[in-house]
Order: sequence, then structure tokens, then C-alpha cells
Amino acid sequence: MCHVYKVSILLIILNVTAYSKADTVERMKKENFLYADANRFTITGKLPPIKNNTSTSGYIYTGLGVSALFVGQHIAQSQTIWKDKVEFRVIEDGSYGLYVDKAGHFVSSYLSCYMLGEAMLAADMNEKTAKTVGGLLGLAYISYIEVMDGYGANFGFSPSDWYFNAAGVGFYILQNYVPELENVTPKFAYINAELHGDNKRVPHSFFVDDYASQTFWLSFNVYNMLPENLQKYWLPWLELSVGYTARNLRTVDYRDPNAYNSKVPDWGNRELGYYGEPRFIIALDYNLVKLIPESDYNFVNWMVQSLNYFKFPSPAVEFDINGKARFVFMYPFL
Repeated sequence: MCHVYKVSILLIILNVTAYSKADTVERMKKENFLYADANRFTITGKLPPIKNNTSTSGYIYTGLGVSALFVGQHIAQSQTIWKDKVEFRVIEDGSYGLYVDKAGHFVSSYLSCYMLGEAMLAADMNEKTAKTVGGLLGLAYISYIEVMDGYGANFGFSPSDWYFNAAGVGFYILQNYVPELENVTPKFAYINAELHGDNKRVPHSFFVDDYASQTFWLSFNVYNMLPENLQKYWLPWLELSVGYTARNLRTVDYRDPNAYNSKVPDWGNRELGYYGEPRFIIALDYNLVKLIPESDYNFVNWMVQSLNYFKFPSPAVEFDINGKARFVFMYPFL
């Protein structure tokens, strides 16, 4: 299942770990603290130290924050998608969401690592250590989620889910050592499908598993990828994104002739009763950090940086499974 909603819960960590102490350590220069070619920010306003500067209290606060996350997530999901429990089981669910959930696992695990890495920076770890520790904590966290899914009556431990989670973690950590990969940013969009004339996934228990309302993206920093002599022809804040979703997802009894209609075409796995409309999208995108002027308030800058992992409506071309294209002025609305 896709658990992107945990991003809001993870903000707790950053508030808890933002402690104060006399700042006498050597820190990175602002011009060196970058994501690709854009400025980076921490929630505390401090640049990362050259060497780890985390105190005992910093480790305690960070540990409390991570613990609060785990407990809060467990309580929330125990009352919803894990409410009905069975004995642990392994179920491979490769196609039930027409693979939208797999993209979701990649992106949501990446975002989990980002938030945990930000918590480590708030605890005053140096940049590489913070990202590595954040990535490893993210892997532990998502592995815990997948194991708990194994006890859910409507789920099961899915090996492919874990593989895509691990890929998201791996990509986050790899960006730490291959800076060119920072030109590719995973992004997420959740827009209620009914707002643009489609149907939510049937069935779904929470917006987390309403894959018909979710789109997952990879956004490319074209400006920074161009040769220097060509950059003058491209706006620095304008990016290109490729996305995937599946509209009008429905799990039905394929033996019922009335189970699907024109909104739920006969595409998917007839034997298992999965129906939906895969969509591949190429869209313009915005780098919010470059587009929005830097604020005097560091928290505003950090929020803009974090919001840049969400894909906002923009002009796009959408392709269906047969290659038929349609232009959408502000995808997915118009």
C-alpha cells in the first residue's frame, strides 16, 4: 500500500529535534549546500556542520521524535487498514492497482527518507551522515510497515512492495554520492478523482489506497542537465516531469456482466477482476525553490523546499494504454 500521508506525521520529528545551543562549530558554506543547482535549507536555519555536532540531548530528541512517528503510525493504521488481522502471510499483489501502488512505494519511501534525513540535519549531523542515517531509518520504517501489512486481513506481505520501497531508499542514498542524480526528483500528487470527472478506486478504505486519485512523477531539472552554452534558452525554474497513474480503478467479479461500464474498461487482469485505465503523462513542472523568491524566514524556505516534492497542476500531454494522446491545460483538471 502507498503510505505517503506519513509525510505530515514526520514533521513532528523536525519540531522535536530543533533544539538550541551555542553555535561555535565549523559549518558548510551556503553556496555549497545545494540540491542539484538550487539552494537547500534546514528547518532550524543552521547550515550543516562539517563534522557531526550532535549532542546526547540531540540523539535523545531525535529518538523521541522517531518513536512518536512509529507509535502514531501504528495507532492510525491499526484503527483503519490493519483493523482486521489474520496470521502473517505473503501475498504477491503485482497487478491489483495496475502497478500504481508500486510507483507509490518508490516515491513514498524516498519522501520518508527525505523527512528523516531532515530530522538528522536538525539534530546537527553533517550532510552525508544525515542522509545516510535518514535512508537507513527509512528502510527500517518501511520494512516495519510491510511486515505489519502481512497481518492485515485485506493485505499481506508483498515482496514487490518491499523491492520498490528499497529502490526508493536506494535512490535517496545514492543521490548522496552521485550528485548528478539530484537532477531527478520523485514527486507525488493526490487529487480526488471525482474533482476531474473520474471515479475513485473501488474499493478503498482510506485515501492511502485510493490509487485512482494518485499520480507519481519523476521531475527532471532540464536547466542543470543542459550544457552551459544552452542554458540561456531554458528557464531555470522550468522542469519536465513524467508520471504514471490509473484512472477508474475497480476490483470486480468478472463473471458479473454488469460489474463494469464505460468508465471501467475491459483492461487489466480479467481472471482476477482488476479493471482500470492506465495513464502515462508528460508535463511541465516548476522548481518551487527557484521560482519563489527566498524569504527572510527560514521556515518558509524549508516549507517551499519540502513542497517541491509535490506535483502541482500544469500543462501536460496524457497518453492512454493504446497511445492515444490528449492535451490537458492544467493537468488533471482542464
